[in-house]
Amino acid sequence: MKDHVNFLDSLQAPLRIKQKLRQGIILLATTTMLLVAGHVSVLKHQVGRIRTDCRSLEDRVDLAKKMRAGLQALEKERQDLLGRKADIAGRLRDGPALGEAPRWSSLLVDLARQLPPRTWLERFAMESGSDGAAAGGRCTVRLSGRTFSQQDLLDFLSRLEQDPAWATVALTRSEKEGTDQGPPAGLHRFELALTPALVRRSAAP
Repeated sequence: MKDHVNFLDSLQAPLRIKQKLRQGIILLATTTMLLVAGHVSVLKHQVGRIRTDCRSLEDRVDLAKKMRAGLQALEKERQDLLGRKADIAGRLRDGPALGEAPRWSSLLVDLARQLPPRTWLERFAMESGSDGAAAGGRCTVRLSGRTFSQQDLLDFLSRLEQDPAWATVALTRSEKEGTDQGPPAGLHRFELALTPALVRRSAAP
């Protein structure tokens, strides 16, 4: 009987070994899967952070591009304004090219020289008085322009008031400009009315 039991134990021993081996393999596989799942979760989290950082970096790059484009547009508009200023100043210096009588040339040249560096004229017109400009009477000279500084406008007015060529100098309009789609912020538009102190007649031949 004892030999029979030992024989059965010897037959079941390999089965128990296989069962333990199988359990070990299952435990190892389960542990490995849990480790892999943990690593995958960590990797997903890191990938998510990288994507978020990339989107933030792209947003910053887009903002920098928009700012650069805005600065370029402002610089182009500034150059255009400076070009217009130079063109108007040149026309004023030329005097007769404006179609006015030669006796106004010196006044226009003096007027152009009185302009501060960041101030320019955009419109020039003359209104005859009751006695008529052609007869040597006084006219009202109306100017309109823009400046980057209110102080420059005050300096321009002061220079004109101190100029003996002008009898009266009046500021008829002054307002600040600057919108999202308009002129650059900080521009001041102004209009002046000037009366010459004396208009000399042309010398007789």
